[in-house]
Amino acid sequence: MRPYIQKLDKIRSEHDNMLLALLMEDYIEYMTDISLQTNIMDKRFYVIMPFFNAIDAQKVVQSSKNFFTNVFGKKEEKVIINEQDLDKAKQELRNRIQACMAGLQQCGVKSVPLDTQELIELYYDAYNPDTATRQRITKFSDLETPIISKGAGQAVQPNLEREMT
Repeated sequence: MRPYIQKLDKIRSEHDNMLLALLMEDYIEYMTDISLQTNIMDKRFYVIMPFFNAIDAQKVVQSSKNFFTNVFGKKEEKVIINEQDLDKAKQELRNRIQACMAGLQQCGVKSVPLDTQELIELYYDAYNPDTATRQRITKFSDLETPIISKGAGQAVQPNLEREMT
């Protein structure tokens, strides 16, 4: 922006018309304020690192073969992940991220992986652009929820014990 503003200032100083010179001076001040307040040349790009383990990839292929059956005859699926598989998946994602970052660095591009809070803000801003400018979300670390563990026996179900009339 600086070379553009300097060029405008040079043209303004060479102008004979006072009215045009004053208008250009206002415009130069406006452009200077904008360039100081915001970085209009700052661009951010996001690389999404997908992860499918072998079992999930097979499910995707199988479900694509039976698309209409899966959409209209959808059964409730439960996802069960054990700790060992979760750790393997996290390690695989870390390796992919490091390889991608190393490749970007060789090209001269700076990159950083987003943490949980940054991901939440990114998704919130992308899916709620109007609300995101007016209402900021709370920090993820401030959110708390109790840990619920499975108990022994059957839970009380008062609605099932009532008689139907």
